[in-house]
Amino acid sequence: MSFGFANHQAAKASIGSNLISNNGGQGYFFDIAALAGALTSSNQQFFLFPYLFYNVNSFFNAHGGFLIKSFNRKFNFFEYGINAGLLHVFNSNVKTEITYRRKILYGGGDFYEEINKDLSGIGMAFLSIKTGFHD
Repeated sequence: MSFGFANHQAAKASIGSNLISNNGGQGYFFDIAALAGALTSSNQQFFLFPYLFYNVNSFFNAHGGFLIKSFNRKFNFFEYGINAGLLHVFNSNVKTEITYRRKILYGGGDFYEEINKDLSGIGMAFLSIKTGFHD
């Protein structure tokens, strides 16, 4: 691009772009987590705490995969980029066991609950866009 001046001199300005990165990654992940906790009358200072004890045991595992791609463009004074990704859970298991005993004032009795969830087949896609000026 060129600009003309009255004295017929020309000044040239260029607007160029270059690709600073076109990268990404893919991979597999495996995660295991466990949680155990207990609430009892001795560790609860609240007088009206309704349980003699409340035990929670949880277990989580997941197998999944991901794909991430990044596109960035840089001009003389401006840059922008797009990051896109996919995440998919192939196999998972979430299990929670809850055991508690209520005080007689709250109906009494021993209780047991088990919660099982299968997160297989859940996926997520994301897109982030960045823009900015630079020197």
